[in-house]
Amino acid sequence: MDRADRDARYRRRWLLISGCVVCVLSPVIAVSDVTSGENPIQALAGVLLPLLFAGYVIREARRTKLPPETLTKT
Repeated sequence: MDRADRDARYRRRWLLISGCVVCVLSPVIAVSDVTSGENPIQALAGVLLPLLFAGYVIREARRTKLPPETLTKT
């Protein structure tokens, strides 16, 4: 977390990935609820949007370039 305090790009990348984790977990929970019978099959209609958003976030996080001086250990 020290690196996140010092480097704004690293903090942005970390936040994007943690947001992506939330977007991936919500469809997993929805699918498990449908398979267990707690929710109707129509609940799966909202699964596609969070997965598309998670894919977009992962692509953007991977494109974020970190300068070489922040990669060296101090």
